Amino acid sequence: MNILQAIAAYGSDVARGWGIEEFGVRVGISTGPVALGSIGSGARVEYAAFGDTVNTAARLQSSAEIGSALVDAPTQRSIDPLFVWGEPRKLSLKGKATPVLAFPLQAVRGERLRLRGFGLHSPDVVGRDREMAAMRQALQDVRAGAGGILLITGEAGLGKSRLLADAHEASGAEDDHDPKLLWLEGAMPVVDRPASRRGARAPR
Repeated sequence: MNILQAIAAYGSDVARGWGIEEFGVRVGISTGPVALGSIGSGARVEYAAFGDTVNTAARLQSSAEIGSALVDAPTQRSIDPLFVWGEPRKLSLKGKATPVLAFPLQAVRGERLRLRGFGLHSPDVVGRDREMAAMRQALQDVRAGAGGILLITGEAGLGKSRLLADAHEASGAEDDHDPKLLWLEGAMPVVDRPASRRGARAPR
């Protein structure tokens, strides 16, 4: 949506400044497996994605109206709660034996939603038994009246947010002997600070 909105604003400037109308962008999105590899040789080597998913996205892009986006059914199912959708369309796309169901993207939903995984589907966590056990033990300690600090660190994409989401879910009450915990979240504000001066000084 940010791309569509930014190009639409720039298109208005183009229309006013140069008289060129309908300056815009079309977006097509498809979800599925792709093959990644290099094409070209010498100084003109590019890294790109190949496959039916890429072709479908290109066909959807061609079918979209200027300033709009079309996504296929697998993509729409994955992100359905996050956006407002138009009426689905059945498109006969080149290279497709059967019509493709496409969904026009209209707007981002105003309310903030917290979703795990893709859409409403939560993939199973693999290889995090020790971390999950530590989380559950920390929650049990809180229920028993013992405080503490649990620090979660790691590179981006390792699943820190997923671990916190599972801990939040586990903080709910399962029965009368396992009361629900009060879960609070906060964020540190980003403050611009002057860069510190560091350097080496030659001895005199």
